Amino acid sequence: MTSDARQLFDLPAAWLERSAAEHPASPALVTPAAETIDYRDLLERVRGLAAALAVGGVRAEDALGVTGLPVLQTALLLHAAARVGCALVPVDPRRPAQWRTALWLESGVGRAVSSAAEFSVLESTAATSPQAAIGAGPDAVHLIVATSGSGGEPKGAMLTGRNLAASVHACRERLGLHAADRWLLCLPVYHLGGLAVLYRCVQAGACAVLHEGFDADRVWRDLAERQITLLSLIPAMLAHLLDAAGDAPPPPALRRVLVGGAELSSALAERAARAGWPVCPSYSSAETGSQTAVCLPEEHCPPGCVGRPLGAFDVQVVDDHGHPTWDVGRIRISGEAVMAGYANPDRRPGLGLEGDWFTTGDLGRLDAGGRLWVVGRADEIVVTGGENVHPRQVEEVLSVCPGIGEVAVTGRPDPVWGATLVAVYTGDIDHADLTAWCRAHLHGAVRPRAFRRVDALPRLGPGKVDRARLRLLAGDARPG
Repeated sequence: MTSDARQLFDLPAAWLERSAAEHPASPALVTPAAETIDYRDLLERVRGLAAALAVGGVRAEDALGVTGLPVLQTALLLHAAARVGCALVPVDPRRPAQWRTALWLESGVGRAVSSAAEFSVLESTAATSPQAAIGAGPDAVHLIVATSGSGGEPKGAMLTGRNLAASVHACRERLGLHAADRWLLCLPVYHLGGLAVLYRCVQAGACAVLHEGFDADRVWRDLAERQITLLSLIPAMLAHLLDAAGDAPPPPALRRVLVGGAELSSALAERAARAGWPVCPSYSSAETGSQTAVCLPEEHCPPGCVGRPLGAFDVQVVDDHGHPTWDVGRIRISGEAVMAGYANPDRRPGLGLEGDWFTTGDLGRLDAGGRLWVVGRADEIVVTGGENVHPRQVEEVLSVCPGIGEVAVTGRPDPVWGATLVAVYTGDIDHADLTAWCRAHLHGAVRPRAFRRVDALPRLGPGKVDRARLRLLAGDARPG
C-alpha cells in the first residue's frame, strides 16, 4: 500500500467502511428511541445519504451547514459528509440567525439542512441515488466547528482529515478505546466535545449510545442498563448526575468519565472521588481537535491539573514576550491535531496560528513531570487595588462554602479600587451568611464585595460560563 493510500485508509470516510467490514453485526449506534443500528446498517444508510447529497449538488470540498437536527440525524450527516468529502459546519440552533449566517458565510456554506423534515426529504431520495465517491484527501477540511469564545464575531476552527485522525488516534491511545466499548453521548453534537465521540467510536468500531440532550436520571439508568464504559460530561452535568445517583458508586463497567468544557472545582472532584467515580479532568478546544490533555484516575492529579498532553501535541507555556517559562503564562500548542486555521471564504490555512503554534487565551503552567495545570483565562483577570486576581482562585475557595451550588466570580468597576469582585452563585445560602463566610475565609483583594444569587449561571453552549452576561448580572449585585 502506498503512503497516499494509507493516508486515505486512515481518514474519517474510511473508518466506517473498515468497521463495517470488521464488525458488521456489532452495534454502532443506539438511538434515543433505543433502536440499535449495527455497522452494516449504518454503512448502508450513510452510503445512501451521501449519494443523495451528491445528487443534490454537494461536492467534495464544499461546506454543508447543519442546525436544529436530532442527534441521530446529525450523526448520520457527519458520516455522510465525510464520505462525500465536504466540510460539515454544525451550529447551535439557539444562536441568533445573524450569528449563524455570519459563520456559514465565512465557512463557504452552499447548502444547509436545518430541520428534521428537511433531513427526511433528503434521506428519502437515497434509495434511487447513485453511490458517491469516498472522501477527500488528508488536507481537505472535514469539519468547521464554532469556537466558544466569550463574545464578538463568530469564528470557526477548520479541521482537516489529518487533524481529526491525529486527534482520534491520540485520544484512543490514552484512553484505551476498543471495539467492545460503549460511549454514552449526552453532549450537544453542534460542539466538538459531542462530535469527537462519534469520530472516536466509528474509528475504533465501538458503540455510541445517543441521548437527546442531558437528563441525569436517564443517564444514571442507562449507565447500568446499557453497560456503558465511557462517558463525557461538563462539570455541571457531573454534579446533577451525582445528585441523581444519590452519590452512589457507578456501575462496574464504567471506567472513564471525561470531564471538560469548564473548570472542575476541587469540591466537585472530591465529591466524585469519594463516591468512586472514575473522573478524568481534561483540557480541550475546538482549535486543537478536541482533547489536548487528560488526567486518568490512576494518575491522581491534584485540583487544577489536567494531566499530561496527549501524544499528538507539543505544549508550551510562554510569557508575555512569547518565551517558554516554568511560571504561569499563556498555553500554546502545536501538533498534527491543531486546526488548519480559522474559517475564511478562501479556505486559506494559517489564520489564527503563529507558524505551527496556536496560542490559546488560557493561562497555565507545566510542572516538572510534564503535567499541565490550567489557571484560567487571560482576559478574565480583575485588577483590584493594583493587585491582579484571577476569578478561578476565588471560585475554588467559594466552591466549598456550605449552601453554594455553582459559583462564578467577575469584576465590577469601582471608583476607588478600579474594580471589586462580585460572586454570582446558585444555592440556598442567603446573602448575610455568604457575606460572613467570605469575611472569615477570604481576605483583602480576593474577597468578593457583592453577591448575586441566580437560578443558573449563564453559559455559552454546554460548558463555559458566559462572562459577558455574568458582568451584566454583577451590575445588580448586592453589596456584602
